Amino acid sequence: MGKSIEKAARIIKRKNKWCVIGHEQDKSGDSRNFGCYDNESEAKKRLEQIHSFKRVKATILNIMTATSDALEEKGMIHISDAIISCAESVATEEPKNNIAIRIGRIVSLLQNKDEIKIAEQLDVLIPEILSIEECGSEAGPKPRKRLSADRAYSMVKNLYDKYVIGLIDQGSFEHAKMKEIKAMLKDGFTLSLPKSMNRVPKNVNSWWEYFSKRGNK
Repeated sequence: MGKSIEKAARIIKRKNKWCVIGHEQDKSGDSRNFGCYDNESEAKKRLEQIHSFKRVKATILNIMTATSDALEEKGMIHISDAIISCAESVATEEPKNNIAIRIGRIVSLLQNKDEIKIAEQLDVLIPEILSIEECGSEAGPKPRKRLSADRAYSMVKNLYDKYVIGLIDQGSFEHAKMKEIKAMLKDGFTLSLPKSMNRVPKNVNSWWEYFSKRGNK
């Protein structure tokens, strides 16, 4: 998540005041002042408060990333990406009310799809996001890389297995997503290479053909 929590700010003495100053600088080269106090003890309390906000933010980002990964596993890629987008907004400290509204919409969408557990995990983050203080932007989750071929194939196989045993119905979102990703795999080599490969395989015309020849479904 970028710089460590302990490097969020520091205490420096200015004349007869103890000031809590951020490490990061704005475009004009100035560091943010989180407040100046009459004694070092008060400044330390303020510094610990800033560190606490940083820890809360780190926890929020970790939960959002985990829920995004869980939804991607289910084939709900567009909702997964929407959560990552919200996480990036949290990391860069965009307006908190806007982020809360976006997450609220995602929660409602998940509830409509009976993804109650994941919806609840995101719902409890809303008051946490509204309570955190702006303490300087962080690197946060990086934008998700293009879906790799092996990742896509794994998702299709997972969804297909659920379809076979009756957990997914024809006409459902998951069934449509399975067909969509399968079509992507059949569309030549437009998906990213698996991490274990450094070049496109030969003697096959698409990723789907490649994985099928390896004996997978």
